[in-house]
Amino acid sequence: MMFNKPKDDSQNDINVSNQNDLPTDTVSSIVWVPSNNAKLFACSSWDSKIRIYDPEINNYSAKINIKGGFQTENPILSLSWCSDDVSKIFGGSTDGSVRDFDIQSGKDLAIGQHDHSVKGLYYVPNTGLVVSLSFDKTIRFWDMKQPQPAATIPLGHKVYCSDFAFPYIAIGMSDERIAFLDLKNLQPLQNKP
Repeated sequence: MMFNKPKDDSQNDINVSNQNDLPTDTVSSIVWVPSNNAKLFACSSWDSKIRIYDPEINNYSAKINIKGGFQTENPILSLSWCSDDVSKIFGGSTDGSVRDFDIQSGKDLAIGQHDHSVKGLYYVPNTGLVVSLSFDKTIRFWDMKQPQPAATIPLGHKVYCSDFAFPYIAIGMSDERIAFLDLKNLQPLQNKP
């Protein structure tokens, strides 16, 4: 039996310009900035770092430059930009913490805590709320003005993957379960087992 060998196009890849700016362990999350005016993306990895990259593409060259980053105590599994002003990145950690990374000051602040690793994280536009989904089988809503969750929804299963398109969150969980949440209509969902 013969197979067509795929053409190796790796010569055409755009790579990070400086080898010292590459992650030194497996990448855990990549998110594009939610602005039409910027091409930035953030990348977290198991080396406990968040890096912000800027792809530079023109007619003559293409490269990816690092613009900044953060060192964290524990690996970050999920990232989300603050879409209101893109001055912040939120990160969900393997230690269960939900953190706010301020790009201007370079400081980070814990805004919430789960009992297990945070696998999904989303900023809800124009609300000031961050939604986190965890291996602890819950979804929590964080108002950055208070240390306790504004709301918690038990899921009954570990969260392995998710995606967010306001107002909807699709969630892939353990035991081959899929859940769908409408953030505009959470009240009935909170009462279901």
